Amino acid sequence: MFVVIAAVLVIVVVSFIAWPLFRNSTKPLPPGIDAARREESPDLEIEKQDILTSLRDMESDLQGGTLSQTDYERLKDIDEHRLAGILDRIDTAAAATKENTGNQTMADTREPAHRFRTMNMAGFFLLTILIAGGASGVYYYQNIKLQEQNPEATPNPIEMVARLERKLRENPNDLQGQIMAARSYMTIQRTEDARNAWNKVVELDPSNVEAQYSIGYLMIETADSGDPRSFEQAIRHLDAAILLSPGLPAALYYKGVALTHLKRYDEAEDSWKSALQGLPPGGEDAEFVKDALRKLKSGNR
Repeated sequence: MFVVIAAVLVIVVVSFIAWPLFRNSTKPLPPGIDAARREESPDLEIEKQDILTSLRDMESDLQGGTLSQTDYERLKDIDEHRLAGILDRIDTAAAATKENTGNQTMADTREPAHRFRTMNMAGFFLLTILIAGGASGVYYYQNIKLQEQNPEATPNPIEMVARLERKLRENPNDLQGQIMAARSYMTIQRTEDARNAWNKVVELDPSNVEAQYSIGYLMIETADSGDPRSFEQAIRHLDAAILLSPGLPAALYYKGVALTHLKRYDEAEDSWKSALQGLPPGGEDAEFVKDALRKLKSGNR
């Protein structure tokens, strides 16, 4: 009953707010803005949406128990770093377009239209907050009720991985499925399966930063310290991740770890210094890297 009432209230309030905001929205956009939108790079937008989807998937995996908090923080840092780079590139393209259109756009734009679009934007954000809040409330209520009715219904990571494996046997080229499987394998410490899944991700999408980084990380964690080939291969994957996402602190740090095993200490120091530049000053990660640098300089290798 609560769900029905909440849904009706959301629909009524949304309709009440939306009508005055959008009833006169047929007025065309100024030509400068319209041209800028047409010139916006579709590849950057697609990549941005892929990263946002990846962040949502990680949040679901964390809540579902298939991703540990440590892995979640590490993978979130990778995706957020990529997203920041994509947003910078989108902003740069938009700024260049605005500079080309110049004063013509300003001359064609009328003050009432500015007010109307501002009101539309405010209404849009208000609607978004309202709908998100209502949906969250309904979801929370339903989730609590389900847990009260069936306290044993908490997702079992092993069972979830088994279901995912069955789906991937039917469609091994499911990119998102392979990514979810790889993350899940890392959470339940099935390292070899995780590496195989990440290798499949790279096969399907060589530009996947998370996959390139994770393969390098896993190779370092499982390498025989007397076998330099594993560390060299790890560096190649980490370099690929850094090339795709310049300045990625996690990749730079583990590259430094691999370089110390190869006794390339000067390169390791440079890599750790670069990692330090991308970390918040005074944070736990920054202090960890500083400590590694101190040990390296003191000869404690």
